[in-house]
Amino acid sequence: MKTFATLFAILIAFTTWAQDLSNKIEKIDAIIDAKIEEDDPGLIVGIVKDGEVIYEKYRGLANLSHQIKIDKSTRSNIASTAKQFTALMILQLSLENKLDLEDDIRKHLPKLYPNVKEDIKIRQVINHTSGIREYVALMDMQNEAWWTRVGLKSDDVMDLLKNRMIWPSRLA
Repeated sequence: MKTFATLFAILIAFTTWAQDLSNKIEKIDAIIDAKIEEDDPGLIVGIVKDGEVIYEKYRGLANLSHQIKIDKSTRSNIASTAKQFTALMILQLSLENKLDLEDDIRKHLPKLYPNVKEDIKIRQVINHTSGIREYVALMDMQNEAWWTRVGLKSDDVMDLLKNRMIWPSRLA
């Protein structure tokens, strides 16, 4: 009887949680649908719980000029919003002794900056004191505005960094 009572309690708790989640998702959907029309600039919303995607929604257009709908395959430029999260993850790895903030970044990215003789420390990179130019500035140097480049990928940025990336004061 005790096992049955425990299983019944778990079932009730799960049902309540699932209904509560369902109600919250319906509210989120209603807000998004009320604020973003199908031909508006697009919006991507995702909710991750315990490493699992429990909600995702795509609404609007990824490209207004060509009327391309936003969907799961759309890549979005999140600009500077990733910097603080990247720094936080690096600090977490440091606290877990998985990397050292005093390491040269080439320990982890060995193909970068072969002509720079002095260390470029991870700490300097996350503090923006490394001398590494931002990819936007690199594209400007090539007379190409970042926002005109459709399909810009992380590999493209890494190629820019490998080829023309550092302020002259850091060159040996």
